[in-house]
Amino acid sequence: MKGVQRWLVATLVACLLLARADAAQTAVVNRYKAVFLYHFIGYVTWPETNTPTFRIAVLGDTGVTPLLRKIASSKLAGDRPITVTVYDDPRTLGPCELLFVTHEFVGSFDNISRTLMASHTLTVTDAMTAPSMAIQFVVIDDRVKFAIDLPTLERAGLRASSQLLKLAVDTGPRPGGEGM
Repeated sequence: MKGVQRWLVATLVACLLLARADAAQTAVVNRYKAVFLYHFIGYVTWPETNTPTFRIAVLGDTGVTPLLRKIASSKLAGDRPITVTVYDDPRTLGPCELLFVTHEFVGSFDNISRTLMASHTLTVTDAMTAPSMAIQFVVIDDRVKFAIDLPTLERAGLRASSQLLKLAVDTGPRPGGEGM
């Protein structure tokens, strides 16, 4: 009986340690995503605009949002302050220059793309399948990286710098997208 109890305690401790490590890894991944999202602003060219702020929209619930808000509170997009707005329904999306779509809205990508078609919005997602999104976060060898779908980026009227394109990974053709 004592052997079974020890085994149960050891298993419970191992599960708790794994859960803690997973939560820590998620926090690190979210931090990288927030920093990438901010830095994309400097490496993508948008058409001229008269909007006084650079608007970032987040569609869905994600740990990236508080980190992105913290960055936005102390940084600028060129000479414009940055605002971060969270939406929980794609039908309520407001105008934005950058849209981060969480994996929970994977089924809404085509509708989102049609809604934003003429709006010059950089679309970014962390979903595994990302049709119609310009940038997709991927984790390769425990590192956060990103892939760029150039045709989608160009359809939005945006241009990525050569430095950004060099950092992107090639994930091959994506369902509904054209790959890099």
